[in-house]
Amino acid sequence: QQQSEQQSRTDSSINTIAKLPRSKQERIAVRVFAKMSANLGHRWTSSFGYAMKLDEEGNPVLDDNGNPMLTETAEEWVWNMRDMTVDQVRMGIERSRSMPGDWWPTWQGFRELCMPRPEDVGLPTVEQAYQQAVHKDWRHPEVWHAVQLIGAYEFHHAPEAKSRPLFNRVYGAIVVRALNGERFEMPVVEGPRLAYEAPVVVEAHGDPKAHIQAMFAALGKRGGEA
Repeated sequence: QQQSEQQSRTDSSINTIAKLPRSKQERIAVRVFAKMSANLGHRWTSSFGYAMKLDEEGNPVLDDNGNPMLTETAEEWVWNMRDMTVDQVRMGIERSRSMPGDWWPTWQGFRELCMPRPEDVGLPTVEQAYQQAVHKDWRHPEVWHAVQLIGAYEFHHAPEAKSRPLFNRVYGAIVVRALNGERFEMPVVEGPRLAYEAPVVVEAHGDPKAHIQAMFAALGKRGGEA
């Protein structure tokens, strides 16, 4: 049973909504609408209403398989959430609870709430990561990998208007991979090995000038008059 629960959690963090059976997609839409309505109240219902189609008596309209039919608005939400995971949708619902009173829900805004943030996995924010990349500060391997995926030369020579949105997109993808458990490390660079040379030992006794001349001779140089 424990293994089954673990597999279920794994599936929910990897499989996108588009890969789920239609019946489960519908249940997710109903849950999102219900939770968002509870979190936001009139701000939600005045814009989107309810997820299920209702008949004149207020009962859900069912399809041929006995599943509740979604409104066109709910269908649009399912479509725009199709590339997200169930866990991301849960995160978006939870974050909506702390949104300020002047925040008006849209599916675009909800998608932003669902997206993993770097700080969720202990990484620098997008702005911090971009500045680290610009200054070649590789304290976080994820930043280095983002620049490598873009191309170091292209990134450092492109104008900010081009490099910033490109970095944001690539770094965002790396954050998602980190959230799914992937670890990033800096490559190990080994410098050239220097050949070991034994120290020159010169034995000379007596006259200091002879000692110096012997030392130069050992080094392959010519001695001169002192």
